[in-house]
Amino acid sequence: MKKNDQRGFTLLEILVALTLMGIVLTTVIELLSSSLNTAAVAKETAQATLLGRRLMDGLLDQQETFENEDWPEGGALDDVYSWRVAITPYQGLDFEDAEETFPLIIYSCDLSVEWQSGIHTRSIHLKALKTVPKLQTTVTQQE
Repeated sequence: MKKNDQRGFTLLEILVALTLMGIVLTTVIELLSSSLNTAAVAKETAQATLLGRRLMDGLLDQQETFENEDWPEGGALDDVYSWRVAITPYQGLDFEDAEETFPLIIYSCDLSVEWQSGIHTRSIHLKALKTVPKLQTTVTQQE
């Protein structure tokens, strides 16, 4: 009687193992690729937020009264990011009777930073209110 004691894998077992390994590796690579894309978008968004914040801080640090003509409407921050700003008098307060005596002018500052990320145009928007003192004109009466 002859004993059949062959050790090893059959060709079918090897093909099944390679197929399963290929499926697992493909899934892992797709997950890593997606994770890298998400990290890149997060980095771009953080950079845009920092640049926008710097612009908004410069805008809010101005002490004098301003409108859009006193501040550029937009521009390029570098090769990737561009910005736009709109400065308008704030219309959210209702103080009809006290408007002449209210000592401040309130402006709404809307800043957007845009950049191209692959095939997508992404943007962030920052909004702030700025107050500046009204120019006081005093009239003296002569008696």
